[in-house]
Amino acid sequence: MAHCEKIYDACGIGNGLLDICINVSDEELKLTGLRKGSMTLAPQGAQDALLKRFGGRESEMIGGGSIANSIVALAQLGGCGALLTRAGEDAYGAAYRRDFASLGITLGDTQGCKGM
Repeated sequence: MAHCEKIYDACGIGNGLLDICINVSDEELKLTGLRKGSMTLAPQGAQDALLKRFGGRESEMIGGGSIANSIVALAQLGGCGALLTRAGEDAYGAAYRRDFASLGITLGDTQGCKGM
């Protein structure tokens, strides 16, 4: 059996999600039909409608996903992590990649493991 040098403490494989955080009032939130303090995976049409409605406001994009959050925690505790996921070739994908690069996490594309 060949000897393998350990490069990462952990490598996760999972869905890459991007949270777009925008401050809204309780009244505005109620009009969207969404619940305060909850998480909702919205289909593309609903996302587009929300972004159009609140698009002129300052927002913050934060990369995540369940396994991604675990790899982030590992990095914040001083470990070395990698994440295999898919990130689009658009502004949202670029934001996701920037977020993880800022934490020193290696991102690889699950299609052919590019970048690993």
